[in-house]
Amino acid sequence: MSKFYDEIVQIPEALHCVVDYYREEGLKKLTDWQKLVSEHSALSFLGMGTSEFSIYSALPKFEQNGLPVSVRDAGEYLYYGVQKQNEKTLSILTSQSGESVEIRKLIEAGRIGSSIVGITNDTESILGKSARLVFPLFGGEEASISAKTYTNTLAVLNFMGETLAKKQVPAASFFDTLDKGADSLLSVSDEEIQEAVQHLLPGDAIAFVGRGPAYTCARQSALTFMEGTHCLSSPFTGGAFRHGPFESVGKLFSIVIYCAKGKTSAFSWKLASDSAEHGAKVLVITDDTPSVSHKSIKVLKIGSVFSGDETLFPLAVSGIHPRIIHFLASARGLEAGIFNYGGKITVTE
Repeated sequence: MSKFYDEIVQIPEALHCVVDYYREEGLKKLTDWQKLVSEHSALSFLGMGTSEFSIYSALPKFEQNGLPVSVRDAGEYLYYGVQKQNEKTLSILTSQSGESVEIRKLIEAGRIGSSIVGITNDTESILGKSARLVFPLFGGEEASISAKTYTNTLAVLNFMGETLAKKQVPAASFFDTLDKGADSLLSVSDEEIQEAVQHLLPGDAIAFVGRGPAYTCARQSALTFMEGTHCLSSPFTGGAFRHGPFESVGKLFSIVIYCAKGKTSAFSWKLASDSAEHGAKVLVITDDTPSVSHKSIKVLKIGSVFSGDETLFPLAVSGIHPRIIHFLASARGLEAGIFNYGGKITVTE
């Protein structure tokens, strides 16, 4: 179909690969990570785009450790952050290529302390070579919009977060769950995806909403939908959407709600219902049992072994939104994943 679609269908195998590595050989990295964190008093996550906001998927686990956690856009930090980071703050830099211009400049300027943790798909990159501890992504070759590397970034962050939350490396059962769940990432059929796309058309502008870890899905979707379908899109937490943007809801409005079964799912269903009542086209992507019904609401229900752990919800749906991008782009006369003005590695600030 397209290079992007070919990479999407490789997502389950990529997740199997990263799980297999950290279950065996990479387990020592998680032990080293736990020790390294114990030597610091704060955690600072830095990245760009997908590499910045993927941390929100596992943020509750990192915060259970009790240390202050900050998440910053690396480009903003480069020019507006402190000139020299406190040595007791551990910097975790995420870059799929390991060569993004902002990450490179931060490393070369020596702004982020002597202990750097790197999360990257290329261990031979400047990030891979500069980090004291490197977490490889095993996403394989990826030339298009982030799909495999996004999924594996979520997995690695969950490995790291689980280690801190449980104060020990993840149990074998945790890796088993992710390994088993990999096979369900494409369980929602292409036919169902295409029905959802028809529901969203013309797809000129879409709001994406998620709460808690599902906010990662909203951020990733807004970024990659603009990249792949050239539609105007914006991400919101559920609460933020109620604080103003809800006034724009109407017949010309489309909203995608990521509803993870858990603490705030009732709020998400209420938002879906209220939006539909005002005429909006609503797509709900969920592992929850639908509690509302309306002709303007389309539901994509996933069945996954990840269900029940909200921090794994972004992983569970990581095979859905890339396919929506693929089919929506096609419906709009485009091929998703073709870069017109840039490239896979961003080298221009």
